Amino acid sequence: MNEQSESGKKSTGTSSPLPSTPTSSISSPEKTLSSVLSPLTVTTRLPAECLQLIITHYDGDLTMLHSLLLVNSTCFHLAVRLLYRSPFKLLKSYDGDKLPWVKYMRQVKLVWLLLSCVMHNQWVMDELPPMDQTLPILRNPIRHRSTPTEISTKDGHSRSDGKSPANPIRDLTVDYLRFYTHHDHATLSDAFPELFPGLACQLMDEWAHSKDMTQLRHTIERAFLLHQPESIISLSIPISRMKIYLEAVPRLPKLECVEFYDIRNWDTGNIEEAITFVREHDRFAIRNQRRFQKEVEDGGKEGKEGEATQQVLRQEAMNQNVHNDSSEKKMAKLIEIKLGGSGDNGIIQTVELYKILQAMQHPRVVDLTEWRGAIMDIMQIPVQTLQILRMRLDRPLPATCPLGNFLFRARSLRELQISIAPTHGRLFRWAVKKMHLRKRLYRLSRKSLDGNQSGSNGSICMDVAHTQGSITKRRLGRLQHCASEDKEEGLKVLSLAGETATVVQALNAAVWGFNDTLETLQANTWKENTGLHFEDVAGVVPEAMEELGPDVDDDNMDSDENTDGSNSDNSTGTANSTTGPASSSALYFSFNPKTPMTRLHTVELKGEVATFAFNFQSLKHCPRLNILRLNTRPCRVEPEADVIDKILANISESLTELELIGPWWITDHHLNQIAKRLPKLRRLRIGHAPTFYTITPIPAIPTGSYQSSESMSCEGLVHAVGQLRELRELWLGVDMVSYHRQKQRNSASTMFLFFSRRSNDKEEDVWTTLGSALGHISEKRVIPLTVEIQHCPTS
Repeated sequence: MNEQSESGKKSTGTSSPLPSTPTSSISSPEKTLSSVLSPLTVTTRLPAECLQLIITHYDGDLTMLHSLLLVNSTCFHLAVRLLYRSPFKLLKSYDGDKLPWVKYMRQVKLVWLLLSCVMHNQWVMDELPPMDQTLPILRNPIRHRSTPTEISTKDGHSRSDGKSPANPIRDLTVDYLRFYTHHDHATLSDAFPELFPGLACQLMDEWAHSKDMTQLRHTIERAFLLHQPESIISLSIPISRMKIYLEAVPRLPKLECVEFYDIRNWDTGNIEEAITFVREHDRFAIRNQRRFQKEVEDGGKEGKEGEATQQVLRQEAMNQNVHNDSSEKKMAKLIEIKLGGSGDNGIIQTVELYKILQAMQHPRVVDLTEWRGAIMDIMQIPVQTLQILRMRLDRPLPATCPLGNFLFRARSLRELQISIAPTHGRLFRWAVKKMHLRKRLYRLSRKSLDGNQSGSNGSICMDVAHTQGSITKRRLGRLQHCASEDKEEGLKVLSLAGETATVVQALNAAVWGFNDTLETLQANTWKENTGLHFEDVAGVVPEAMEELGPDVDDDNMDSDENTDGSNSDNSTGTANSTTGPASSSALYFSFNPKTPMTRLHTVELKGEVATFAFNFQSLKHCPRLNILRLNTRPCRVEPEADVIDKILANISESLTELELIGPWWITDHHLNQIAKRLPKLRRLRIGHAPTFYTITPIPAIPTGSYQSSESMSCEGLVHAVGQLRELRELWLGVDMVSYHRQKQRNSASTMFLFFSRRSNDKEEDVWTTLGSALGHISEKRVIPLTVEIQHCPTS
């Protein structure tokens, strides 16, 4: 064990590209590390599966993962998989480097480290130019199979003058490229000028498209791809360079996700190659699946096992995940696809890309957020097995798009992210009707059961006769079909964007139709920019409910229980939200008490819907709400003065994250109520509150006046944070320019501490004093509190 741990510590010296500095926090990194690692050190006898669950919780914390490498060999091997699973994305998301040059050098060292894992290949050494001599020379352990002559004469690090390099040659203790399972290195070529200084110096834009760079990138991408393709799960493929990926199709048994970027350089040949890649991979997957299933069946027959045992083996063969590295055993099918990368935002045309989607046999996840032209013909997306659909939120669909028809056919859809047009206010009308049908069948079944128990067969016959007189046999069949469907069927994640009236109308229908399945609800609304209302353009949109048959009665769906969409909290405005169009001035979003959100745990509202188009009192119908984020920007309308009181009075006590961005009038009284009402709060984010710009500093002698209902003080904020024992992160977003401008206007007042640019002035800014006071609170806690006071311009 000690020997393995020592080897793990040595190998971490080569993992320097990943950040080893802590994120911005008032507490010291040693305390943060010891508070989490000390239990792991004590529980080294835990099975690796248990430790993996613990470490996976920190998969996004680069500092913690890097520190776990130093604990012991078990933690090292578990953490290194998460660090190098997708290292380029981790470096891009890491914000600990204050200077761009530091982040750039990390990427250079990362490419050098991964490239060192393939330098034992002769063709790689022959095609690569000499590397920077200041970098150490590392060799993959597989290179020991080579002869000394090959090692000494053919080396990518050899000097041009024939002399031996200054740095000694060392062996890698870990093959880091083996853990690179999610290939996404679109910015790989950015590191080439520093990594290969012998290349011709050109302008970066010209050199990026030069023949030398293209060939060099081709070599490195092919080396990464063919090093251990059996472990690759996802691939990011430039559509203009498909050939190097076509040769690896038979050796990608675990590939489930593929991303095609650089679509701006598309042509018909590239699209045909992408289609060939998708079809060939699925063809190999089906062939190997059948071969693997046949081997299991033959083994069952040879062992003379019973029919029950053979059935179990067949089921295991169908449900078993791909854990075997051999592509001859089993191959996974492509289930996730993304079209477009970060550089393809301006691409509007290329409707031909839909052919790649249609070539997939079982697409479950479709991500089109980087392709603007995807909204032009959404009906081209296959919906038979579609479970997740993500599209751009800043580009609404065309007004003539039959979105309701599309969603009605997508029976397996679980997550939807889309921007809707003013004609799509009733896109979930079909879900509301299905809910009413289920409720009606439930009532009929209940009446039938009660009649059988009481023996009143005559009343049952009269009820059945009356029902058959009002509902046709076709509708009864549809009622039974709705009842037989799985209760878990329905949207779980919904994210909508568009004009306020349209989105609010769609949200009101969604919380009715998916009240028992919806878990995350996100909405971004803005003011109407046209005078066109739903009544003016409803005729151009085909109704999705036409597929349910003409016998569905809109007016008498559920008349006996009056479930027409009205809300008892405020009956104005929602009565027409699910049964017909309504004017934009009368609509607001509200959770209904007759359909409580039993599974909803996240609500994110932005824009007008978070300001005045939401009934905050209806939050009491979300008993399991854990995350609430309200952002009024870019809406310039200030919320009412009593909105915070309504939120705190109706919010669930199990809330763990609260975010209020915008002109929310938050006072000491509200902070004190947050501390009392939300004892489980872990994250608190407040930005651009007007009371920030009149905040008073901490007095020398505590006055205990942290109950003010008119303003905010440092003492009140410190007191509230001290009461929140579970708080882990506090973020305050302040426009410092506006803050100092406000102080200058009130320069006559002595209650403000002025910020001075003179070096001999020892006075501190009020926010610096506040940060120091919160730092003392953090030091007294077992798990430190992360405090960030950030400059956030309002304009």
